Amino acid sequence: MRKKPAGATDRHLSATSYHGPMQRSLLSMVLVFASLAKAQTATPRNMHTAPSNPEHFPSLFYPEEKQPPVVEGPVMGAPFEARLTVTMSWKKANGDSQGKSESTSRTRDSVGRVRDQSMEMKQRMLGGTGKAYSVHVRDPIAHCQISWEEPRPTDGTAMAVFLCLPRVLAYTAPPGPLWDPSNMPEDTHSGGDEERARALPEQMIEGVRTIGIRSDTSVQAHGDQPAGHSTTEMRYSPELREMMLVEENSFDTGGQTMHMRTALTDLRRVEPDASKFYPPAGYELVDGRTKSNR
Repeated sequence: MRKKPAGATDRHLSATSYHGPMQRSLLSMVLVFASLAKAQTATPRNMHTAPSNPEHFPSLFYPEEKQPPVVEGPVMGAPFEARLTVTMSWKKANGDSQGKSESTSRTRDSVGRVRDQSMEMKQRMLGGTGKAYSVHVRDPIAHCQISWEEPRPTDGTAMAVFLCLPRVLAYTAPPGPLWDPSNMPEDTHSGGDEERARALPEQMIEGVRTIGIRSDTSVQAHGDQPAGHSTTEMRYSPELREMMLVEENSFDTGGQTMHMRTALTDLRRVEPDASKFYPPAGYELVDGRTKSNR
């Protein structure tokens, strides 16, 4: 029953760019190129070449392509540290209910590098045994995403996995809101279904101004799918170029309900230490494409 909010672009509520605005479950930061997604249909803003730094970013980690990939540019000049929390709860038709909440520490510096660190220790995936915090960095200067775990394991090799794009990229402008506040879409009606979007008044969240949109969707019963209704509200900060709040509620006539809230809180407008965006000394650097080290 969940549908894309009316007026939203095809870009997900996700970290599909280097700066990574919110996604449906922003905390599932796996080793994929989602945060480095190509935007081949966008108009390039400028060409950018990653500096040569073989000690920290081995040359073999960079793929070669004849045509530079087109990528959303980083958000520069808006550093911060914050907590990103995703809370979900749902109830099934039989009355069973569940819920969960996960938080990530998010940090961005003035050149657009983003670090996400889990706030709960989980089973290690990158060497050693036991539990650790997972760290994921998106570096638009080096054109790489880096993943590692902290603290270093006492048994086994500590690995940092790199997924890099080519050295030369075509950057578009940094991403904006998922909707056009000056051109709200008309209400839609199709086969008994209805979808409408409304702009919300400006609101201060965590000390920054946000613009908002609310989408209401009503769906008629179709086959085995019961009729239902969902509302989605999104709050975006033009200053930070970050989604500050996404809240969704849905229910259907079969008795199922779902609530999801993704929020950026505990915001601090500070410049983070540069050391946060690269693995500590002693980690083995691994190419995520080939699983080979340098």
